[in-house]
Amino acid sequence: MKHTLIGRNERFLIAVEKAGQAAKSDYPVLIVGETGVGKNALAEYIHRESDRRDRPFIHINCASIPENLMESELFGHEKGAFTGASKRKKGKIELADGGTLFLDEISCLSPLAQAKLLTFLDEYQFTRVGGLENISVDVRVVCAGCITRFLRLANCLHMWYGVRERISHQATCGGKQNGNCSGYLPGGV
Repeated sequence: MKHTLIGRNERFLIAVEKAGQAAKSDYPVLIVGETGVGKNALAEYIHRESDRRDRPFIHINCASIPENLMESELFGHEKGAFTGASKRKKGKIELADGGTLFLDEISCLSPLAQAKLLTFLDEYQFTRVGGLENISVDVRVVCAGCITRFLRLANCLHMWYGVRERISHQATCGGKQNGNCSGYLPGGV
């Protein structure tokens, strides 16, 4: 879904300006903010404004994937890797090759999944579950999460050394209170 960012709140405008700057690089991006402020829309905006705009934008909600399936969802799997793996499956990272991988609710990842993701961010290589071959991809990683969850997990945040740019989109602003701000308009209207 294409979203158009609209707003007049100063914090919102600063977040959009930073997102535009981030779109010009290939560094991973972390977007933090309260629920409902438009983190998904901001991630799509970064993709649309980047040189990767004509390539895939793959969205995965980390909170909706059971922990025991997360590795297969991210990295894919080989036929026979586990019970029910009747054929090779590409993971979200491989599907995003050349484009942007958006990991929503990143703070919901287990410590093991976080470690595997960080290993991937070091080299942009991975191995499918049950596989032997290293697969290299060219992908932009954008992560998002709720600031309160990040604060609860603050002792683990030091692991996110791979995220070099941080966009703090905390437009908990007056938009919901006085109608002046934050948000997006679905459908590009």
